[in-house]
Amino acid sequence: MPQIEEWQNKPLDEVYPVIYIDAIHYSVRDNGLIRKLAAYVTLGINLEGRKEVLTIDVGQNESAKYWLSVLNSLKNRGVRDIMIICADGLTGIKELPV
Repeated sequence: MPQIEEWQNKPLDEVYPVIYIDAIHYSVRDNGLIRKLAAYVTLGINLEGRKEVLTIDVGQNESAKYWLSVLNSLKNRGVRDIMIICADGLTGIKELPV
């Protein structure tokens, strides 16, 4: 859908004092097989204190490589500084270089 693609590529603010990263795990039926997937959501609090959904991705794992790609995509969309990243024990996030 063009609207979703446009939203996923829209420029973002340069600074987000806080971003929240979380994954919602669920099972889906795919050609008669049950697969485990996750929706990865990145929520930012902008300088005005308003919440913005920055990304929503569907994937199968949450490795450090995956989270690095999410952070790189935010950078490519204009984010230059994040002061605090809040996560609830997501695997892979602890392995990211600071």
